[in-house]
Amino acid sequence: MGSAWVEERRSQSLTVAVRTHVYALKEISLPDYPRLLNLDDDTRDKLISYLNEELVRHYAERQQWLQDVINWERDYWAKPSQERRTFPFTGASNIIIPLDAIAVETIHARDMTTLFALDQFVAGKAKNPAWSNHAHPVERAMDHIILKDIKAYWPFNSINLERVKFGTAVGKSGYEKIKKTAVRSVGDIEEEFDVVVKDGPTIEAVPVSRFLMPFTSQDPQTAPWVGEEHSWTPYEVKLLTESGMFYPDTVEKLEGWVAQSSVGPESERKADKKQEEI
Repeated sequence: MGSAWVEERRSQSLTVAVRTHVYALKEISLPDYPRLLNLDDDTRDKLISYLNEELVRHYAERQQWLQDVINWERDYWAKPSQERRTFPFTGASNIIIPLDAIAVETIHARDMTTLFALDQFVAGKAKNPAWSNHAHPVERAMDHIILKDIKAYWPFNSINLERVKFGTAVGKSGYEKIKKTAVRSVGDIEEEFDVVVKDGPTIEAVPVSRFLMPFTSQDPQTAPWVGEEHSWTPYEVKLLTESGMFYPDTVEKLEGWVAQSSVGPESERKADKKQEEI
């Protein structure tokens, strides 16, 4: 279902500026989410055709690179190829010294210590002398948002680890608003009310194996298209469809696609599983 969701989502939009998730007990609404594209049939068919051609071409060119990523991950984890060796004798030691992991984590620890060891994370300077007295309060406010509200240490930790391992790292910033619907009793009457669990900016790491961009492009800002693979359960897709994130007929379209793709070749399913394990 995750692959099907990606296929459907590609035909709609490859970039999302603001993401809002709503988890409610009964009724789900998502009024603040950006509007979906309202395209005429001809324009939508052209967009879908263009994206399909681009993605087929990109998946063909990224296969060798993706295999390299898988091999690098194997070197990092240094897992023995055999649980129990039989050569030169049964039960021989199969310990592999993780030299790659030792080197990667040494550099990674040094980078994270350098980045987060300082008491002040953000430094700013007022361009207008009239605002010079406000520079320090703004710095403290930004420090609080980044370190306390966003808890940037953990996404930066994941981003930097992939940068050290693969030489490339991808992160994304956004805005997340999470609301839950609770029920309270007022006398003999039960009424629902919304509880805002989170409302603010976010920073997230994007695994390089799930980041999609043409190899001919060097900058996501100027690339003709940029995407990210997602894997969600059918229930999550249904929930977000009811929330207004997807078109109303998304679930119906994906049901037929999943039924057809689930009987695909075994080799394709193995390749997908390897990619998911990264």
